[in-house]
Amino acid sequence: MSGEKEDKKGKKEKKTIKAVRKNGISSGSRLIAPIVMLSATAIVAIYTYLQKYPIGRWLVIVLGTMVLFLIIGLILEKMIEHFEKTNFEKEEAERAAQAESEAQDKEQTGTDAGNNHQADQG
Repeated sequence: MSGEKEDKKGKKEKKTIKAVRKNGISSGSRLIAPIVMLSATAIVAIYTYLQKYPIGRWLVIVLGTMVLFLIIGLILEKMIEHFEKTNFEKEEAERAAQAESEAQDKEQTGTDAGNNHQADQG
């Protein structure tokens, strides 16, 4: 029975990894635009309410703020996703190059990478 739990646990871990990073982009970056928009709109809404703006003008200001900061948040989100994707691709290229060099090293010496030194004979 414990083997079944480990298999299920292993499958859950794989799903978690896929959910956290898809194409090198973390799932948390999807929340940037809404967080920016809502926080900025809340600040502006509270400020304009405390300044006793008329309700019609207050609604226009809040709606305009929502649209403006949604656009700013989307731009920020796309920039962060671009940087994350670029870094992910660089890491993948480095891993591939490292694996290739280790394979060549193992092929040439017949030993694992890092074990190429000879024992001192005294």
